[in-house]
Amino acid sequence: MSNCSTHIKLSVIFFLYFSLNIPLEVLIQPDLRDLYTDEDIHQSLELYINEMYPSLRPFTFDLAYLINESLTLKRFIEMGVDIYRWNQPNIKAKYILTLNFERDCIQHIIFLNELGIKNKYLAQYLSYNPWIFKENLDDLYVRINYLKSKGFNQENIHDILIRAPYLLNLSTKIIDTKINWFIKKFHLNNNNNNIKEFIIRSPKLLTLPLQDISNTYFNMHSLLGFEHNELQKIFQQYPKLFIYDYKLIELNFDFLFNEMNIKRQYLINYPPILKQSFQQLRTRCLYLKYIKRNQFDPTKSNFISLKNLCLKTNDLFCQYVTKTSIQHYLNFMKTL
Repeated sequence: MSNCSTHIKLSVIFFLYFSLNIPLEVLIQPDLRDLYTDEDIHQSLELYINEMYPSLRPFTFDLAYLINESLTLKRFIEMGVDIYRWNQPNIKAKYILTLNFERDCIQHIIFLNELGIKNKYLAQYLSYNPWIFKENLDDLYVRINYLKSKGFNQENIHDILIRAPYLLNLSTKIIDTKINWFIKKFHLNNNNNNIKEFIIRSPKLLTLPLQDISNTYFNMHSLLGFEHNELQKIFQQYPKLFIYDYKLIELNFDFLFNEMNIKRQYLINYPPILKQSFQQLRTRCLYLKYIKRNQFDPTKSNFISLKNLCLKTNDLFCQYVTKTSIQHYLNFMKTL
């Protein structure tokens, strides 16, 4: 608890101690009230606990316990917002409890509605980004106009914001700086169509720290041996790869390149393979090796594409790739 809230709490405690004659030890440790039979003490203490909550009571970060005490939380629940996402980090929960729905939220909700973010999309958006209510409405309109100036239509903007809710929390200066960084780093053509394409495909890139993306780029170049032009090609094909943790990319690359002997060029041609679940990828490759189907060269017969390694379910993988029963595959998994 901060020094300020501690000071306030002590002030209230001493006020109640002198004005309501509640014993000091009971105010500090409410469980001790059972030692007293005076009904007035019990009523005054209950008032203290209820009315001073949550700012003075030990903070409970599960907002579910506060629904009956907060009209704002009730309104969000009625809208379908997943308030449980606000429990962590704790600062989100604390911030939400300071909001008055009518005063602090309505105009922002109208703004989002104007962008087509309504109903389930609105609930989804607010579940991830309650910080939108901290933003000045005039600034938000400026940011939307900026996106329109880059060639994004209403549908594009709606899709971008649903997939990257925090984008609107960035100033136009920050967004512009980040776009220019991507243009220079990946040698993109400085025109709206080129910029528009990579943002539509992976809008979340603009909300991530540039240092994280730069580190992934550096590691893929210096540790995995990708040339700059190869990394540029990967970005143009699948910019989303640079969202993922480098350790996952490294793990998948090491297995595919060094253990399965899949050529680097094949990985460049299908970069999504590098962000797959390592455990699933390893199991599928080893199973193909077990049934003697581990042939990934497109110039030869019985070729297995890297895309087929990424099929969503094991059932699909067995049905369309291995042509074996799912039970056979599951039995193999148990041997690993």
